Amino acid sequence: MTTPQHAELTAKGRLVGEIPANTMQIIADEIREHGYTLDHHASDEIRSSMGGGGLQVLWRDEALEAHLHGADDVKLHMIREGFLHFLDHADPSLADRVIWTGHRLIDKYPPNFRVGEVVSVKPHGKAYFRVKMKIDDVESFTAPAMHFRMWLPEPGCDPVWPYLSETGRTIWPGKSDGMHDPVYTFIAADAATGEIQFDVFRHEGGRVTEWCQSVQAGVQVGLSGPGGGRQPEQNWLLMGGDETSLPAIRRILERADAGTEGHVFIEIEGAHVIEEFPAPDGVIIEWLQRDKPGQLLDRMKAIPLAETDRHVWLATEKSQVQQARSYFRDEVGIAAQESYFSAYWTRGN
Repeated sequence: MTTPQHAELTAKGRLVGEIPANTMQIIADEIREHGYTLDHHASDEIRSSMGGGGLQVLWRDEALEAHLHGADDVKLHMIREGFLHFLDHADPSLADRVIWTGHRLIDKYPPNFRVGEVVSVKPHGKAYFRVKMKIDDVESFTAPAMHFRMWLPEPGCDPVWPYLSETGRTIWPGKSDGMHDPVYTFIAADAATGEIQFDVFRHEGGRVTEWCQSVQAGVQVGLSGPGGGRQPEQNWLLMGGDETSLPAIRRILERADAGTEGHVFIEIEGAHVIEEFPAPDGVIIEWLQRDKPGQLLDRMKAIPLAETDRHVWLATEKSQVQQARSYFRDEVGIAAQESYFSAYWTRGN
């Protein structure tokens, strides 16, 4: 982990009292699981470089100390959130007992949340809506990840936005608050105009589809991000997805190096979803009709994996993602740094 520069923000957390004996190991495991670099791992010290900053965890005198540094409010906050999430895996009661010193946010909202304003919603092809929104500080919201969440209240209800607790942790709306928080992919971002664009798949009866069909310019919605899903750095790709993740697949392939090779499977309900988009010549794209349960994962399993410089990517229904993660991570041995598995939706919801 690099030494923090003077311009960076720092914070320190200290946890005393009863702490599970395997907490340090769990933190290290979670760092690896989330794809971060584990720079140093010992029984009494962990160091990790984490997207625009870093984390050092020390075990001293029967106490746990966390030293964080980040380039700005958003990065420091996300590293703090990550550390607290790691603690949750050891014992959910630990996070609220951490005593923090150093930089502290005093804003009403978390730094990775903002209220956006609808500029326009227009049909895009036969299967999507193209949504344009205006937000503050586009650059920090869109870099370096490609995903974000949109927060929509139930029709006719007031929104419930996230807020910061006394300990500086984000308190997100719960199920009882009626907020819907789907994940989307940035299609375009313009810092000069303060506008972002993203695509919404048309799903009849879907909450966001109905919102797209009726929403007017000027309506405010919540947005949180950036939320993961970076451009793979490897030059061999095995990817899978469906209509919901097609915008992300399209973005990745459009931005991939010309020499990238691999195989992409996209499972769809009908041919109207099929579209042409730029992709490296060495990447084979196959469209699969959704008529055989499990075929997406079966087709991905059948592709011989490259030995090195490889990346396995899947974003689709939750149960399929869980099966794929178990197979590729546990059985095949694909590392977290060379894979991405994300549940974009849950069957029955």
